[in-house]
Amino acid sequence: MARALNAAVQLARTPNDGPAHASASRAAALAAAQAWRTVSLVRAHHPERRALALLLARAEAGSADPLELARWARLLRGTARCPISFRPAREPIRSPALAPHRARPGADRAAAGR
Repeated sequence: MARALNAAVQLARTPNDGPAHASASRAAALAAAQAWRTVSLVRAHHPERRALALLLARAEAGSADPLELARWARLLRGTARCPISFRPAREPIRSPALAPHRARPGADRAAAGR
């Protein structure tokens, strides 16, 4: 998780043109994918899972301050528990990863018609 936050910080600090941005973007995407796998290991309705998922979504969306992300990365290093005091500030995050899962398009309508 900390690696994903640090990669998002690096991406935010890299100019948008040139090979450095492309490299930072790839590193951030890989770290985020690994972090989502880690988040999926936390029990489904555990408050830490929600806090970590929201933090990761903010990092991916680029809506968090890089200094705030770096601070959270330091707090999440190692095997310590998630500092549950994290509460997402301001606006809700609109992320496909946090949307309710649907088995297939139209599945809800098909089940309702039975």
